[in-house]
Amino acid sequence: MVAADTTAPSSRVPDFIRLFGSRTAYLLVSMPLAIFSFVVTVTLLALGIGLMPLGIGFFIYWFGLAAADRLYVFDQWMVAQLVRYRDGSHVDFQSPQRIALRRIFLEKSYYRPVLYNLVKLPISILQFVVVVTFVICGFAMLFTPLVYVILDRFGIPMYEGDIVMTVLFPNLTPYQYSFFGTALGVVFLVIGLSLMPKVIRLAAVAGRAGSSTASI
Repeated sequence: MVAADTTAPSSRVPDFIRLFGSRTAYLLVSMPLAIFSFVVTVTLLALGIGLMPLGIGFFIYWFGLAAADRLYVFDQWMVAQLVRYRDGSHVDFQSPQRIALRRIFLEKSYYRPVLYNLVKLPISILQFVVVVTFVICGFAMLFTPLVYVILDRFGIPMYEGDIVMTVLFPNLTPYQYSFFGTALGVVFLVIGLSLMPKVIRLAAVAGRAGSSTASI
């Protein structure tokens, strides 16, 4: 006999809002964090290689590998909070490595975070574009009628001279036009909500934190 799901619908709504907010926040900070990780990784490693003839370069290079590893672990920790297996459990993420100075050119695992920080930059740009274009803009367009009312009170026409709307819908008022903005916002939000899990999964796949059975 299968036990019934006793989770109240009211408790699922706050969970959805929390998850939606967490995903949006991650996608917004993902690009600045990726840029920071990219700059730190490339700068320290390149500087370390350039100064290796002086000896100090080996320490700078070692520090660059360690910094890249910590930044990689931090980003994957954030992704792991949003990526779940089908049974609901969180995806595992890698713990920080102990970077040995004498093995910086021998251990392949030291360079996995470096590659991730390089690849994550274009992925984060895609993530940022998706959340800004579809989620934030879509949410803002829901309030198009309210914006129309506010602008109208200040004497600022919102649809004056809009030939397209006048030709297509000659019997509608400018205020009624504003509801098309709300409808378009709903479409954008639906597209954004469907794309958010997919673009977050890209980061999990790039870091090999997810698996073929992962479900967001």
